[in-house]
Amino acid sequence: MRKTILVALMSVATTPAICAPPSALRAALEQWASPRPITRYQFALVDLNGDGILDAVVQVTDPAFCGNGGCPIVEFKGESAGFTLVGSSGLVRKPICLLNEMQDGWHTLAAVVGFADGAGVVLIRFKQQQGAYRSTPYVNAQIKLTSQAVKQLLDFEEAP
Repeated sequence: MRKTILVALMSVATTPAICAPPSALRAALEQWASPRPITRYQFALVDLNGDGILDAVVQVTDPAFCGNGGCPIVEFKGESAGFTLVGSSGLVRKPICLLNEMQDGWHTLAAVVGFADGAGVVLIRFKQQQGAYRSTPYVNAQIKLTSQAVKQLLDFEEAP
């Protein structure tokens, strides 16, 4: 299953490379995690809601936050003054995709859940509703990650 997903996504565009996260993103992430410190995370800047301002999808890769099922993702709305939290997930694995599907003006995110050995791996959807992405995903084995369904495969940068 995982091999099939990766092959299907090879033709989908990725986000452009960024060198370092905006300082406001680090501050928003620290506020989300407080009082626990975050030592490692990866981020992708992408317009999730079509307003022309880059939002952030962060995968916290700090071992204190991760488990056998992966690591959490946290979504932030980009604003002129920084970033505002719009959702966070349970443990997920890459690939993480921005789908063409939208709900309440926000693109749906898709990720993989399952154990490290690949047993029971399924695709999930995170839909934005009532101002935030759901913390619990919609499990849907019927998601087909085709070039028509996937707007963008998120390419994460490691934060220094």
